[in-house]
Amino acid sequence: MKNKKINIFSIYFPPENGAASYRIYNLANGFVERGNKVNIITSMPSYPFGKIFKKYKYKIYKKENFNDINIYRLWIMPSKSKNIFLRFLSMISYSISMFFFIPRLFFIKSDYSIIQGHPLISSFFIILINKKFLNRKIILNISDIWPLSGLELGFFKKNSFMYRSLKKIESFNYKNSDKILVQSDEINTYIKKSYNINSFIYRNLPVTKIDIKDSEYISKCKIFYAGLLGYAQGIAEICKKVDFELLDIEFHIYGDGGESNEIKSISKNRRNIFYHGLISKDLLYNKIKNYHYGLVPLIKPIYGAFPSKIYELIHFEIPIIYFGDGYASKLITENKIGYSVNSKDYDNLKKLFKKISLVDKSIIEITENLKNLKKDGFDFKLQFEKLLNYIE
Repeated sequence: MKNKKINIFSIYFPPENGAASYRIYNLANGFVERGNKVNIITSMPSYPFGKIFKKYKYKIYKKENFNDINIYRLWIMPSKSKNIFLRFLSMISYSISMFFFIPRLFFIKSDYSIIQGHPLISSFFIILINKKFLNRKIILNISDIWPLSGLELGFFKKNSFMYRSLKKIESFNYKNSDKILVQSDEINTYIKKSYNINSFIYRNLPVTKIDIKDSEYISKCKIFYAGLLGYAQGIAEICKKVDFELLDIEFHIYGDGGESNEIKSISKNRRNIFYHGLISKDLLYNKIKNYHYGLVPLIKPIYGAFPSKIYELIHFEIPIIYFGDGYASKLITENKIGYSVNSKDYDNLKKLFKKISLVDKSIIEITENLKNLKKDGFDFKLQFEKLLNYIE
């Protein structure tokens, strides 16, 4: 596929940190590198802080160009509030900005419109514009299942007006899409079973290359976590429940979020816990090669969602410690690329840490399994070529 015009609609995009932003950027850059023209229609960056970044404050609209990608940024009202009304206003603010952007869309031609499936109401509005008014081909990109995810998180009840309304919107989105990309096997199964629609599994695989060095065997075990520091990850609780000094394990933490101040305070009073704050992806990728294991915790699994950090660890051939449930646990245990402990089972987590505290040559087998899995399909370029065939 070459010389095509592609518009990508996503509320998330760099300079925001997070899996969704880099997933969309890597997707866009993949098309550009193969001779296509890409436009990104996104919002002013605000994730994960819940407020517009300083450079973009007080702006209604901003156009940029980065690596031959045209970026159109629209106003939103970000919010981290737990108030469902404020969250709803934040969710529809992108749709409101998109309404005023409609006249411009007539002049931004495209062969394909790739639309991020979340927020659900925004994707509904964008599909409506592109399909019904502009008559463009729709590729829907689904990373989690709404409103089912909201139901599992307790945002609304199953028989509520909100849930039933969102289910109708979900059905409209799927049925009016020409192609559907999904992040996991679970989402693929859900769409097939619920709507009898086939989809393409497009995993959030990294592109970045680093020099992967051999692990230092017979040495102190070093574990790291990098990502959002919120309740759903439960890093603060792990720091409280696990005595890393007694286990003689170093635990290094990178990131920011609601628990960052608490984690920072714990790290000052507990030996062998190191909090490094939020750093750039490039700097992080150069540091993680010095660790033996990557920790991926998830307190409450959401059906269909898959922790993108696992894909990164596979890419960088770093053995995985998964503290959670769901499909991710199955992938890790079946392919023997690390260890899995059920969510909130701190006793077995401590037993596992004790088992791996002295790094020996048993880690070689895990590393080899990671290399083989990467060759067998967890490679960005191989996946992207399959994606192009699927789209055409």
